Amino acid sequence: MYHVSDVLKHGFCPKLFWYIRQEGSRSPLKFIQMTQSLSDILLKKVGLTEVFESYRSIDPKDVFEGLKTKKAVLNGRFEHHNLRVKIPLVHLTQEGLDVYFTTLSVNARVEDQRYLSMHIYVLESLGFPIHKIRVMSFNPDYVRESELDIDACFVFRDQFIRQNGKTAGNITEVLLSRKTDFGSELNMMDEVMGNEALKMTIDQCPALNRCEYFEVCFQKQFDLSQNSVFFLTQSANKRAFINEGLLKLDQLPLDRLEGTALQFAQIMADRNGGQFADKLVLKHWLNGLNQPLIFMDFEWDTHGIPPYHGMKPMDVLCFQYSLHILRDQDLAHYEFLESGDCRERFIQSLIHNTPKEGSIIAYNAFGAEAIRLNELGEQFPQYKAELDQMIERMVDLAVLFTEGIVYLSAMKGSFTLKNIIQVINPELNYAQLSIGHGLEAVKHYRTLQNNDDEDDIKDALLKYCKMDTLAMVEILGYLKSIV
Repeated sequence: MYHVSDVLKHGFCPKLFWYIRQEGSRSPLKFIQMTQSLSDILLKKVGLTEVFESYRSIDPKDVFEGLKTKKAVLNGRFEHHNLRVKIPLVHLTQEGLDVYFTTLSVNARVEDQRYLSMHIYVLESLGFPIHKIRVMSFNPDYVRESELDIDACFVFRDQFIRQNGKTAGNITEVLLSRKTDFGSELNMMDEVMGNEALKMTIDQCPALNRCEYFEVCFQKQFDLSQNSVFFLTQSANKRAFINEGLLKLDQLPLDRLEGTALQFAQIMADRNGGQFADKLVLKHWLNGLNQPLIFMDFEWDTHGIPPYHGMKPMDVLCFQYSLHILRDQDLAHYEFLESGDCRERFIQSLIHNTPKEGSIIAYNAFGAEAIRLNELGEQFPQYKAELDQMIERMVDLAVLFTEGIVYLSAMKGSFTLKNIIQVINPELNYAQLSIGHGLEAVKHYRTLQNNDDEDDIKDALLKYCKMDTLAMVEILGYLKSIV
């Protein structure tokens, strides 16, 4: 039996679909904190009081019977052509079947059309006439007061929305007019599952070195050492180079490269023994830093339903920070970790421990910590001026690497903080920690309250966040050594 996620994976890459069906996904799942069931909220908003409740292992025939008797099914499992779907709510009316979906988003996104169309394909294949399709999403305009208004927190969507905010058609009309027969794809999925020796060609691979199974697929066919063309960034000709046998950076014809600064850095690093640095630019960047140097990192949890006053749907709550403060050769460390509504205490502690002068260094500063400070300033305007002053002093350490000012061949085209510190100083290894990445930190944080292992969990969280700022200190020392 297949599920919608299987079809999506197969559509992206048949071999990826095969691996995950065999082994399970290696990637950590993104997840959002939800304190109430979307199904229960949906039921209340639709106004139905009597429904048949489906469950994971139910026989689809029982769902049919439930729909006949109750006229409505919650989390109904429907199956056709070996494809089983779960639909949040269906309601049988005189006009036909009203179908309700939910989304952990603030809109019905146009990107979700294929996902939704699979559910409609199954329903129509089973002979159900579809009357209306709606999607329940978060209401981005809702701001929680002291009490939660769960009804106002969600709205129904009738239109698909593009990334630019423009509408992309009525949901019902789009899904019913653009019918897709998934039968042939399901047959192909059967063939893939029966072919363990299936090999992907370079032209078939949709992601090259960005896939979790990339090396498994190609390590026997190609040399994937650090100067491999596979790790060349921002290149439209990468597949052509590989198919032509130009597999090393030093083999590439320069007139066929886009000539970006990052490509230049990669090629020069390969020519210079594995390291490239634009020393003039790097020295200028370093000279622009003001003492003391403040290394800052936050951890936060994303809440679908706003848990506290002043928060909106999908807002985040910062629960932890780490600060390393470097004054000449003196390195001090400060940290914060609490559960519950710790927002104001987080702000007060951060303001107290952050010097009023000096550069604040963060990795991807304006895509993470600066955004969090701005959000906290909006929620607690009495601290906004001080938080804005921190943002003004922020410096993004990541740009040195992502813009090709510094590049190490051993990075293999990966620009995460964890990868870079592993290249520069392998002894600072996240693998030695009991918590090794941000989503894992969030997972453990959620178990803090009323947990017999609370002290051990806090210790693990503090060590993880401290490692992030310590890694930045180490990287800065390495950058200074270059110039």
